[in-house]
Amino acid sequence: MSDELITRALVGGQWINGRGGTFPVTDPATGDEIARVADCTTAEVTSAIGKRKGDDVAAGHTITHTASDCTHTL
Repeated sequence: MSDELITRALVGGQWINGRGGTFPVTDPATGDEIARVADCTTAEVTSAIGKRKGDDVAAGHTITHTASDCTHTL
């Protein structure tokens, strides 16, 4: 596993650790774990989307996606 990978989530311009801990990312060819990344909660994802919407609205962009468009169960 590489020590050079960023394993946190970028939310509102800040790197955060997910409250859900981390989950493994595996190489599909080998099954080897290549990283562990932030497992953000629904609240964290919703907050990130809200912050992004605010940035886009301030820049004059229109948002058509909702939090449910960006989340799924693995």
